[in-house]
Amino acid sequence: QLVDELATIRALSSSTDSNRYPMDNIIRCFGWVMDTSIFDVSVLVNTSHKGKYPVITPLYEAQAVPGLFFAGTLGHGLDFRKSAGGFIHGFRYTARALFRHLEEKNFAVPWPHTLLNSTSVGVPAMLQQLAHVLQRRINEASGPYQMFQSLGDVVLFQRDQSAELTAKVVEEIPLAHAHEAFGDKPRLVWVFKYADDFYGPKVVGDKRVGTTNVASAEKSNFLHPQLTFFHAGQKTASMSHYQLEDVVTQW
Repeated sequence: QLVDELATIRALSSSTDSNRYPMDNIIRCFGWVMDTSIFDVSVLVNTSHKGKYPVITPLYEAQAVPGLFFAGTLGHGLDFRKSAGGFIHGFRYTARALFRHLEEKNFAVPWPHTLLNSTSVGVPAMLQQLAHVLQRRINEASGPYQMFQSLGDVVLFQRDQSAELTAKVVEEIPLAHAHEAFGDKPRLVWVFKYADDFYGPKVVGDKRVGTTNVASAEKSNFLHPQLTFFHAGQKTASMSHYQLEDVVTQW
């Protein structure tokens, strides 16, 4: 019946049109489920989202099968309808995050980071250096931009016995993992985000731009940087700062 209905639409152009019936088959793609038949019965891979994705940790490891990791679109269960992990422009970065985790876990290769110290320059100058590092990352880092609200940079603060301050900028790390791993440390997190209600007709409507005033950057609709500070042991941010939405991504 569907083929017949489509054919009548084509027929509107001409009854002698050779392309009146241009299709051979109709392929119905209304969804899928993960094929778990490839696993032995002893490998209990649980799924979510009606069987689409494996249930995994924030570092893409099967919750019920330690040592079994998933990359690519199979990692999208962590950010389904939240970010772009189901598409190549997104999961190329989640796959890289998994690679970096395995390098660190198995070969002691440190996660990419920048380390700043106040010992030689003093705290004010070090914080100025940190501001420059963050602004450069916000303007140049593609992973947090494509995997908005999922991957981001985390700045870990620490004072040593001599009261000198260090800031370790850990790049492009899964945020859910970062809060678990570094929850006992004071930390600054930056991430790209959309407004919570920026979807549907609003995306192309007259009110698609939330604000053009830097003083009200928190009202931005399109992707914009958000920086949040967490005290050691806290799961809720105590301070937030927003930068204005900019469709040409210059901050």
